[in-house]
Amino acid sequence: MKVLVTGGAGSIGVHVVRALIERGDEVSVVDNFNDFYDPQFKRVRFEKVLTGVKAPKLYEVDITDNAKLGDVFDEVKPEKVIHLAAWASVRPSVENPLLYTQQNVDGTVNVFEHSKRLAVKNVVFASSSSVYGRGITPPYRETSACDQPIAPYAASKRAGELYAWMYNYLHGLPIICLRFFTVYGPWMRPDMATWKFTERIFQGKEVSVNRFAADGSVVKRDFTFVSDIANGIIAALDKNKGFDIVNLGNNDPVALDRFVAAIEKGLGVSAKVTDKILAPEEAIVTAADLGHAQQVLGYTPTVSIEEGQQYFSAWYKNEYLKLFPGGLTPSKY
Repeated sequence: MKVLVTGGAGSIGVHVVRALIERGDEVSVVDNFNDFYDPQFKRVRFEKVLTGVKAPKLYEVDITDNAKLGDVFDEVKPEKVIHLAAWASVRPSVENPLLYTQQNVDGTVNVFEHSKRLAVKNVVFASSSSVYGRGITPPYRETSACDQPIAPYAASKRAGELYAWMYNYLHGLPIICLRFFTVYGPWMRPDMATWKFTERIFQGKEVSVNRFAADGSVVKRDFTFVSDIANGIIAALDKNKGFDIVNLGNNDPVALDRFVAAIEKGLGVSAKVTDKILAPEEAIVTAADLGHAQQVLGYTPTVSIEEGQQYFSAWYKNEYLKLFPGGLTPSKY
């Protein structure tokens, strides 16, 4: 099967691409290796994660360049599309709303339009648990109202879902939107809490932990290991449903004390912790109701935060530090 993966060099995308190649699919990748974080890290990740498998065809194209993206679709003629390319992270989106709108809304419409034009069998669209915002009682269900986003990133992902519904309604394009919950694991983005906390704790530096929101609520995150997410994406790819929205999480909201303890155990180092109140653009609790995912995709996560952090800590100490002894180029975002 011919599969086109946008964002296929990204922190989730490379794992999905490898899994597709290993099962025999013909994979092509669109990625522009942007500077949201160190592009060299992205290139090394693409090489290392895909070592030992047939290299996919790589197109270094920005999804907002509609003409060049159309040329890729015409050349590849994909049967199915996994659309992961996006500018991620909540906090930078507050300072860069136009950039996030261009990349995550305009770029997504470009992908949907070319998928419609070539009559692909199925599109998998990467959304986010951020669309739930605040005020919804966890665990979050896909039927919850998501009309009050609290950051541009969340709004851009919700807009993508609405466009997906419209493309299915008007054009019959099958699209499954997957709401990811706090994905982590080896080779993930360096702006994620797992990476930042692991690095600072390993270096003996203090970590600021948002254990509480301004109203005193305990902050929790539904950390989901990248292999579980990749399995869910591929399960969605193998469906040809008309339209659907599906949570992909771990259904195990983790208080940040437990999160820090998992990092300490993984590293064998004690943390120096200071408390900080959660920012207003961040959700207080993320918790996925997985009933629909289990029914539609047969999705059942298998990796706990304790096990997953062991994997991440081992990767950080034994691979990352050897490949990047001087660290990464700081992001301007």
